[in-house]
Amino acid sequence: MADPLHLLHVDPDPAVRDAVAATLEPAVEPLQVASTSDSETALGRLSENSFQTVISGYDLPSRTGVEFLKTVRERHSNLPFVLFTDSGSETVASRAIAADATAYIPHDDRTEPQQRFVEQVTDVLPDTPAQRTDVWQETVVENMGEGAYILDADNVLQYVNFRLSDLDADAAEWVGRPVSHLATMGVLSESAVDRIETAADRIRAGEIDSSRLEITSPIVAEDRTLELRLTAADADRDLVIGTTRDITDRKREEEKRREIIGRVTDAVVEVDADWAFTLVNDQAEALYGRSKSELLGEDFWEVFDGARGTRFETEYRTAMTERTTTSFTEYYDGLDAWFTVHVYPNDDGGLAFYFRDVTERKERMRELEIAKSRYEALAENFPNGAVFYFDDDKRYQIVSGMGFDPIDTSPSDLIGNKPSAVEPYSEEESSRIARLMQKTLDGNQEIVELPPYEGHIYEIRSAPIRDDDGDVVAGLYISQDITEKRRRKQELEARNERLEEFAQIVSHDLKNPLSVARANIEMARVDFEFEQLDKIEAAIQRCNRIIEDVLTLASDGTDIRDVEPVALDSVASDCWDTVATADATLDIETNRTIRADRSRLRQVLSNLMRNAVLHGGSDVTVRLGATAEGFYVADSGTGIPTDERGSIFDSGYTTSSEGTGFGLSIVSQVVDGHGWELTLTESRSGGARFEITDVEFDE
Repeated sequence: MADPLHLLHVDPDPAVRDAVAATLEPAVEPLQVASTSDSETALGRLSENSFQTVISGYDLPSRTGVEFLKTVRERHSNLPFVLFTDSGSETVASRAIAADATAYIPHDDRTEPQQRFVEQVTDVLPDTPAQRTDVWQETVVENMGEGAYILDADNVLQYVNFRLSDLDADAAEWVGRPVSHLATMGVLSESAVDRIETAADRIRAGEIDSSRLEITSPIVAEDRTLELRLTAADADRDLVIGTTRDITDRKREEEKRREIIGRVTDAVVEVDADWAFTLVNDQAEALYGRSKSELLGEDFWEVFDGARGTRFETEYRTAMTERTTTSFTEYYDGLDAWFTVHVYPNDDGGLAFYFRDVTERKERMRELEIAKSRYEALAENFPNGAVFYFDDDKRYQIVSGMGFDPIDTSPSDLIGNKPSAVEPYSEEESSRIARLMQKTLDGNQEIVELPPYEGHIYEIRSAPIRDDDGDVVAGLYISQDITEKRRRKQELEARNERLEEFAQIVSHDLKNPLSVARANIEMARVDFEFEQLDKIEAAIQRCNRIIEDVLTLASDGTDIRDVEPVALDSVASDCWDTVATADATLDIETNRTIRADRSRLRQVLSNLMRNAVLHGGSDVTVRLGATAEGFYVADSGTGIPTDERGSIFDSGYTTSSEGTGFGLSIVSQVVDGHGWELTLTESRSGGARFEITDVEFDE
C-alpha cells in the first residue's frame, strides 16, 4: 500500500474543517487531513512534519490567508498552497496569485464542498511548478467575475480571458500581441492602454506593488465603468497579472453612499480587506491633515503606525476578522485627541470607520468631575445645613452636610432618588422641592422656606449649573437650618416691639410737659422780654428733636417696606425746606432717580443736611450729586477729623451742644436697611462728604 499523502487544513471554523476532511479523505486515497484553527500553530506543524499540501481559509485569527501564504512561501517555497474562501473576490485572487498560491477556490458554503473542489485539490497534490502554473491559470479563468490577462516584460499578452457580453471578438486571438493591440481593435481607448502600460512598468520596477484603474470601453455601454487591477504575478516581477470587472452598479451605490457621507459631520474612511484606503471624506482630510490623494490606496497601518499595539488595533482587527460592528471611545496619541469610533463591516470584505472628535466633551466631563469633587468637599463641610446636587432628571447625585446630624434622615436616603422617592419627605414637601428643582433646571434661582421638619425650619436657595455653552446641565440647592436664626429674629422683634412701646410711652410723657413749658413761655413773652426765655425755648426744641430721633431709632430704621422710584432732586428740595438752614446754600447736581423707601430716604437726606448746617456754619454750601454706584452729600465746612470718623455713627455721639447725637446713627441704620454702603470721605473744599453706594437706579 502506498504511503499516505498528508494535507494540512487551516481554518478557524470547526464546521469547515470537518467538512473538508470528510469530503477529501474518502475521495482521495491514500490521503490524511490534519487540521488546525490558526496560522501560528500551522507554521509550527509544518516545521515539524511533512505535508504535501496546505489548504487555508482567508479570515484567520491573527492574519489573512494571503499573509499566511507569504510566510509559508518564505519557509516552504514549493509546497502547494490552496486558498479556500467564502466567496469570489478579484482582489483576493490577484493577491493570492501574486503571492504564488497554487490555487484559489472560492465557495459560497464551505461546509458543503462540491466535487469540483475535490478535483481542484487533487490537481495540486503533485508538487511540480508546471502543474501549479496550470492550476492557477485555470482558477483565474473559472473564478474571475469578468476576466483576466497576463502581461510579460514587454507588455505582450501571454494569457487572456475576457467575459464581456458586448465583446464579439475571440479574445484568445490576442495572445502574443502587445496590449496596445486592444486600442487598435477598438476594445480600449489609447489613454486607457497608456495607463495600463504605465502601471505595469511601475510594478515591474518595484515602485508600486499593485495598481487599480477605472476605465470605460468603446465596446461597453457608455454609462458602464470597468475596474482593472494589476499586480506582479511572480517574485521576479517579469509577469503582471490583471483582472477586470464591471463595477458600474457598485460605483452608483458608492456615489449614493458618498453623498450621504458628505452630509455627515463625522470623519469617515473605508478600507478594503487588505487594509488599503478606499474612501476618505472631507472631514477625515481635515482631521488627519492629509489629502484624499495621499491616503487612497495606502495601507492603513502604515499611515496610522501609532495605532499599532493600542486598543484601536485590537478593535479594528477583531471587527475585520469576525465581521462584527463595534463602537468605543479612546485617546489617540498620534492626533492628541479623544475619539468615539464606530466600525462597520463592508460587503467587499473591508471596514468603514466613523470618527468623532470628542476631546472637548471629554474635557468638559473632566471639568464636571472636578466641579463634582468640589461640590462634594463643600457639601461634606457645609455647616448648619446641607448641599444637594441633582441631575437633569431631578435625581440627587451629591448630598452631604453637617445639617443631617440632628435629624434622622441621612444622605444615603436621597442619593440616586427623586424627591418623591425619599421616604422621610411628605407628598407636599416632595412636590414643593420637585417644583423648585424644575424651576432651577429652567435657569432660575429660587429661595423658599420649608415648613418645620422634625422640629427644624429650613431655607432653600437654588442655582442652575451650566456648561461652557451656557446650557443648564444640573442644579444645586443649599438647605440651611434657620431654626436658631428664626428664634433670634423673633426675640429681636419682640424686644423691638417692647422698646418701641417704651419709646412711645416716654415720648408721650415727655412731650406733654414740654408742650406746657412752651405755652407758658409764650404767655410770659406777653408781659416780659427776657433773653433767658429764648434759651429756654431753644432747649425745649432740642428736647423735641431728641424725642423724634429716639422714636425713629426705636421703630427700627432697617425696616424698609415701600421701595419705589424716587427722584433725588425732588426729595432733596423737600428736605431742604424743612431744615433750619439760615444762610446755607443747597446745590443739586443730579436728576437721577433711584429705587428707595421715600420716607426713609427723606430721613437720610434731612439728617445729612442738618449735620452739614450744624457743623459747617450758617453760610455753608451743601451739594447733592450722583456717582456711578449711587449718590453723595458733601459740604464746604471744616470736615470731620480722622480720629473722630470711627465714632460719628454711634448713637448719642455729638460734638455740638445743639445736636442730638442720633442723626448720623439714623442715616447709617436706613442705609443698611436698603442694602447700601455708607462711606465718609473729604469733599473737594475740605468739608465732609458722605457717599452712599450699591444703589439701584431706576432707568
